[in-house]
Amino acid sequence: MAVPSGGLCPRACDLQGPIGVLTNPLSGGNRQGYPWLTRVSDLVLAEGTTPQEITEGLFALSRKRIGLLVINGGDGTVQAVLTAIFTQGMFPSPPVLCLLRSGTTSMLARDAGIDGPPPRAFKRILEAWKGGASTGCVHFFERFVLKVESSKLSLPLYGMFFGIGAVCQGIELFHSKVNPGGLRGEILCGVTVLHLLFSLLLRGNRGVAPPVSVEISADGVPIPFQEVLFTMATTLERLFLGLRPYWGTGSSPLRFTAVSSRTASLVRCLPSLVRGRPHVLMTEENGYCSRTAFRIDLAFRGAFTLDGQLFENDGAITITPAGPLRFLRV
Repeated sequence: MAVPSGGLCPRACDLQGPIGVLTNPLSGGNRQGYPWLTRVSDLVLAEGTTPQEITEGLFALSRKRIGLLVINGGDGTVQAVLTAIFTQGMFPSPPVLCLLRSGTTSMLARDAGIDGPPPRAFKRILEAWKGGASTGCVHFFERFVLKVESSKLSLPLYGMFFGIGAVCQGIELFHSKVNPGGLRGEILCGVTVLHLLFSLLLRGNRGVAPPVSVEISADGVPIPFQEVLFTMATTLERLFLGLRPYWGTGSSPLRFTAVSSRTASLVRCLPSLVRGRPHVLMTEENGYCSRTAFRIDLAFRGAFTLDGQLFENDGAITITPAGPLRFLRV
């Protein structure tokens, strides 16, 4: 089965092209400034804090014919960049992407980006890119992204992690109670998850994370859950803290997991679930489903998250793969 490209495909990398940097000054890691970036010459710089500003910045970078696009922002910034690249057509063929850990949690950058604090990571990027392929330090990999479509959306959204149910509750909890001061680091997400899980186990899921009524199908095959505790779809290899809550087999680009609100033995299965190692009790009959797919259809009312950003939905949503895009790794 062919994978839809979303209108874009990777091009041969031009290692001699200029480096463009899109910065979100309000991202968690940039609020104290980024002099390590502004001191470097021969860069094409743009800034943006809103999706509209980010789109305008990308148009400015595209006019300079950049070969590498460094995203100096958090997960929400990456999501806005991906959406603009696929929907606005500013790049005839997209540049190589490079993600810095400049956000509050930077889940996307920890999987598909450059290791280490942004100043040191950016120094390695410059050395590798300017040295070219002859240094042996430049490595590229391709990654699909999620295309999220709904009749309620004027344009599709693009990102790398989608979730409903307890996933959205966890995000709200993180910002309202666990991290109101704007601290950074994926360990904070771990605290949020532990808080949410203990609440679910001790108080019952209808209090802290009420179930979501949903209709789901993967590649046209219905999944027989009427209510879910959570549902997620991703193209990431790992989530924060190395979690991999998916165990479906196959080569389809979308990883999909759903856990029914009526699931059995959640306490016993939880360690296996978060590591993606199915327990003998983790069957669809017991309320656990994980698959790979080319298309996921959902119908529900309520919030969903795409790369940490929350959106409201009331109707049908379709998730398909787009791309692939090419990413830099050094």
